[in-house]
Amino acid sequence: MFKKIFGFLAVFIMMSCLMTVTVSADEKMTTAVFGDSIPAGYGLDGYDPSDTSAAADCFANLWAKQNGLEYGKSFQNFSKMGLPSRKINNVIKSADKSFLKNAKVVIISAGGNDVIDTYGEVMFDVMKDEQELLEKYDIRPDMSDLDSIQKEILSTVMNPLKYKVLERMAEKCTDEKYISIYDNIPKEFEKNIRESVGYIHDISPDAEIILLMPYDPLKTLTVENKLINSVDNTISEINRLGKEMEKDKSFDGKLHCISLLSEFEGKYLQLANVLKMDIHPSAEGHKYILGLIERSLSRETDVSKEEKTSVSGTAASVSEQKNSPEKASDESLQSDISQGQRMYLHPAFTVILFCAAVLCVVLIAASFAAKHSKKNKKNGFNKKTRK
Repeated sequence: MFKKIFGFLAVFIMMSCLMTVTVSADEKMTTAVFGDSIPAGYGLDGYDPSDTSAAADCFANLWAKQNGLEYGKSFQNFSKMGLPSRKINNVIKSADKSFLKNAKVVIISAGGNDVIDTYGEVMFDVMKDEQELLEKYDIRPDMSDLDSIQKEILSTVMNPLKYKVLERMAEKCTDEKYISIYDNIPKEFEKNIRESVGYIHDISPDAEIILLMPYDPLKTLTVENKLINSVDNTISEINRLGKEMEKDKSFDGKLHCISLLSEFEGKYLQLANVLKMDIHPSAEGHKYILGLIERSLSRETDVSKEEKTSVSGTAASVSEQKNSPEKASDESLQSDISQGQRMYLHPAFTVILFCAAVLCVVLIAASFAAKHSKKNKKNGFNKKTRK
């Protein structure tokens, strides 16, 4: 009798242990993050380009902490500042396959540098033609730190001639010969991301893949400018193609595309560091992105549960979610600004932001100038611009 009781207890304990292990494995949201400066935490307190875990307010780190994930074991962040979708695709393909195979969530942030790099190349081309004019008005941007950026912007705003030079350069960037180059940006983005998502889905068919598509901080500007409109059109097309990609049946409904362009609309002063002359998300912006990811995954989970019961239940669940109020991350902004409302700024500040925007593109162009310094020794740019 004692042996039977002991045997039963032994089996019960073993089964309990197995059940515990099973539950633990189910709850562990093993996650891989790929992308650019946004998931790397650029612009946040503690940011370290060599350590993606340093910026505690980054949405990727908030996600890991919230889900009890351990760096290097159940969570890895492969993001790096400045990566366009082509290079992100390369990073994904070089990542540890065994980790990807066990991943339940894969987050990709891409598209911003596709736009910045291409427009930067064009600006570099324009700057070569305007070299004498730039030297004449001493436009040699030193953007090695925030103080230097602010001084350069103020110097440009206070000097009407400098401002006119920037306007002229912005106008030349929209010449007909560059249109086809800009038109190719969304196409290349779609090609690279489709390849990345397909690769991940093949390795880990059950993984939920979140794609964060770029927003446009220039929407805070109220000035009419061809360059600003061109950038906006390019980013809008990237977001449109991403949403179309989400419908691709070959991904089995595992791709969830979040349009930060539409989600950030009317909230840029809260969600991005534009007041600090930085286009990256603020700490509040990262919390908001985290909420968007949670909402996207919770909708998928709810739909999956309903599909197991009845088709009508699924339809009802989806309908309710479409009409449900925004999450708490969105509610915290309602007292400051209504959703979807465009932010209009004082004309003087608009001019400052416009100069900041153009100078940011100049910064990218300066980096290309540095790369070509051996061929163009008279480019006239401070080499400190590339950090």
